[in-house]
Amino acid sequence: MALKVILVHLDPGPRWETRLELAITLAQTHKAHLSGFYASGSPGYGLVEPEAAEIRKIFEQKVSNAGISADWIDGYSIDPPLVPLMDKFLLRICYADLVIVGQQSTRYGNRSLPPDFTERVIISAGRPVLVIPKHGNFAQIGERVMVAWRGGRISSRALHDAIPLLAKARQVALTMVNPGSFYQSEVETLTTYLAHNQINASCHRVLAKDPGTGDILLNQVSELGADLLVVGLFYQFRRGKIDLGPVGRHILNFMTIPTLFSG
Repeated sequence: MALKVILVHLDPGPRWETRLELAITLAQTHKAHLSGFYASGSPGYGLVEPEAAEIRKIFEQKVSNAGISADWIDGYSIDPPLVPLMDKFLLRICYADLVIVGQQSTRYGNRSLPPDFTERVIISAGRPVLVIPKHGNFAQIGERVMVAWRGGRISSRALHDAIPLLAKARQVALTMVNPGSFYQSEVETLTTYLAHNQINASCHRVLAKDPGTGDILLNQVSELGADLLVVGLFYQFRRGKIDLGPVGRHILNFMTIPTLFSG
C-alpha cells in the first residue's frame, strides 16, 4: 500500500491549520495528492461561509508553496444537496488512502459538527484515520512510531495500514501488553515480516494489571518518546449501535500525540 491520496478535514475551528500543515508535510513526503474537505456543520446547500473563503485562500497558497498536487472540496456545494454533510464526508473517504481529522469537533458560535464526528469517522471510514490532538504542535511526525500489537486480524490490519509510514520511520517499536506464552516466537515472526518490508523494529513487552491497557499504551508513548501511535480498534455494540471499545475510547479521549486508528 502507498499513500497517494490524503484527505484532511478543515473547518474554522482553532486547529484546522495544524491539521493542514501536517497534511502538507505528509503529502510532500509520500508524493501524494492532498484534498482539503471544508465542513463546519452549518446548514444550507450552496451557501458560502465567510470563513470558507479565507481558509480556501490560505489552503491554496500553502499547497502551491509546497509544490504538491491538491484540490479543495466545499462540502456544502457538492451534490447531492439533501445528503447530510457527515455522509458526504464519509463518501469522500472512499477515495482516499489516509484521512486526517481533529481529536474532537470544535464549537464556534452556534455551529458545530456532531460532537461524535471523529468517532463516527473512525468507525465508518474503512480507511486509516490519523487523529490530531487538540493540544500541541505537530508539523512533522513518523520519526519514532509506536505500534500497539495484540495479535489477530485487527492488529494485522493496523500494521498493514501503517506500513507506508513505518517504512520512513527511524524507529519502530511494537508494544505488547500482557502477551501470551508464544511471545518470543511472535516477536521473531513480526520482526522478520517487517524486515522483508525494509522496516527494522524492536518489540517491548509490558506486564501489568493496573492501570488499564489504554493508560499503559499512553505511558509507553511517553517512555519511548514516540511521535506517532498506531492502534487497531476492537469495536463493541452498545445501546444498539457500534461503539469504540474501552481502549480505543480511552486513547481517543486522552491522546497526546497524533494517532493512527485502524479498524
